[in-house]
Amino acid sequence: MATASSGTPIQMFQDPEDSIISYSTPFKGYVYERDPKIPNYWIAVRRKTEEEMQAEEVATCPTRPRRRCHAEANGSDLQRTALYRLRDAAGELLYVGISTKPPQRWSQHAVDKVWWPEVADLSLEWFDSKSEALAAERRAIRAESPRHNVVHNQAPIG
Repeated sequence: MATASSGTPIQMFQDPEDSIISYSTPFKGYVYERDPKIPNYWIAVRRKTEEEMQAEEVATCPTRPRRRCHAEANGSDLQRTALYRLRDAAGELLYVGISTKPPQRWSQHAVDKVWWPEVADLSLEWFDSKSEALAAERRAIRAESPRHNVVHNQAPIG
């Protein structure tokens, strides 16, 4: 059984779109049930109904900015989005970005970015919403200082 650094068991949730993959957070819009054979593993059993989604929105929106609640209610923020990291052959981080369709985004980089031929390795981390991926991207760029990112990659002033 996998455990966090605190010693507590890690809960794992099945990807409803690809049952071979699991994540440490559930997908929004799905109902999960505990797997009777595997401790701390949850299986996606069905999509939530409109009524369940609306009830969940009402329960969570009062504590969130109104604009974000509106985006979530309309589904505009609920698209799975990948955070990707591109590295050179020596392992140096070249670029961090997000995309709902990473291979197409990489094709754009291949055309637009003079540094693209340096890319030798890439990694992906999926998020349930674009806003979560954007926040993770901002944190990653600030903490990891990729060579070719400009936004969020400025040295702190003072």
